[in-house]
Amino acid sequence: MLPPLAELPAVEARLARTLAGPQRARALALLDDVSTEVRHTTGRAWVGPDGQLDPGRPEVLAVVTAAATVRALRNPQGLSAETVGDYTRRWGRDEQGGGVYLTEPERRMLRAAVTPTGGIVSVPVVRDDVLTDTTRWKGDGYGGDLLPWESWADW
Repeated sequence: MLPPLAELPAVEARLARTLAGPQRARALALLDDVSTEVRHTTGRAWVGPDGQLDPGRPEVLAVVTAAATVRALRNPQGLSAETVGDYTRRWGRDEQGGGVYLTEPERRMLRAAVTPTGGIVSVPVVRDDVLTDTTRWKGDGYGGDLLPWESWADW
């Protein structure tokens, strides 16, 4: 099993309490579940050949993993509304029963973290103006003005 992408103290800090016993065990299991979801979303395992977490992984992985774990701990059924008088319950997700999930903003954060932002790209260029000057120009090699070399019409 792969190591979780966030540590239990990060979850406890967000909850502002220390977890013990069954709550601690549940939080650890949820950390594993959310880490699996994050790995699936990013398409990477984020571990090195030794099985330890990649030290170069983006910090957003831990942030999203801890936040989704806290959400699952605080709202295990995934309720979006509950009324006591005349009893009403409503689940915010398609399936009843909650579970772990990533919100769309969290998914965007993860995609931004794994999408390359630099490098070489190819940009297609389309010219729709008509070339009227048929003269080719050539530099003199000494930084002077361009010199007319030949006409494109001669090609």
